[in-house]
Amino acid sequence: MSIERTLKHVRQLISDSALNHLSTIILVGGFAECELVQNAFKRNFGRQKIIIPEEGGLAILKGAVLSGHVNQLISSRIALFTYGIDRSEKFNPDIHPIEKRIVCDGIARCTDVFTKVVEIGEVLEVGHTVSRTGRPATINQNKASYRLYTSSEKSPQFVTDPSCRLLGTFSIPLPAGKTRDENKFEMSMIFGHTGIIFSVKCDITRKEFKTYFTFE
Repeated sequence: MSIERTLKHVRQLISDSALNHLSTIILVGGFAECELVQNAFKRNFGRQKIIIPEEGGLAILKGAVLSGHVNQLISSRIALFTYGIDRSEKFNPDIHPIEKRIVCDGIARCTDVFTKVVEIGEVLEVGHTVSRTGRPATINQNKASYRLYTSSEKSPQFVTDPSCRLLGTFSIPLPAGKTRDENKFEMSMIFGHTGIIFSVKCDITRKEFKTYFTFE
């Protein structure tokens, strides 16, 4: 049963269009040392060359050590999830549920909107950066709060959808501004070797705040 689940998972992975030209599968980890697993891979993945290295059970440990010492060991990765942040947008009664309607400075807005940053299956080069400009919801807002979510769907509508999971939160102080535009800030997400650098810079003060999220 465990072998069949593993085979099913690998089939799903290589069915992605980004892996159309996959020619080699390397079996590593303790489970990969099992002869039954090795034979099952050879039977089910005849198009790919199956490599079974010596001491494959130690590959995970060795990889972790190398990753900590060699900065460019990973050049790109395929996103296992869709990543996004929650934001509010102008309320549209034709597409937004009434229970998500809020009023900010006299303007009706929809809360909990999933704003996609990276889509599941997307190839991410190390250093890939996505930036967004943000504005406070109200003139008197004294901090900006972000919540980063993952989703197993390509395009979830709200962060409250069943497919969404909260990865982490990040808040920064905002200086006083006379208008929302005057107090805008820039959010950037930088995808690295093992995680995401989340950065927010205020336009007025030019102060930058950073935090780090580990990949799921």
